[in-house]
Amino acid sequence: MKICISSPENPNGVLVDASPEQVAEIQEREAAHAARIAEEAANQYKQDRVNGTVVVNEDGSVTRLTTGYPSLSDQLDMLYHDAVNGTTTWQEAVAAVKAAHPKPE
Repeated sequence: MKICISSPENPNGVLVDASPEQVAEIQEREAAHAARIAEEAANQYKQDRVNGTVVVNEDGSVTRLTTGYPSLSDQLDMLYHDAVNGTTTWQEAVAAVKAAHPKPE
């Protein structure tokens, strides 16, 4: 059986002979890779909530599109002041991050 294998040197691929076992092994690897990519995409919102969303520009500079959760020390400070002042600053800050980075369904 002939299969097409691509590489950085040959991005369009090269036809090679492969046994049914080799084809099955390649298909298993591709399925495992696709599953890893899907899992990473499904969990990306967690990283975005912590770090915010950033974009790397063509010149190498970084642009922050959204912010993540405040630092733990800032969150503790918010909780203290919320308790003392009867405010909901911490809840609002966390809700804003969760709204900006919703958990995928």
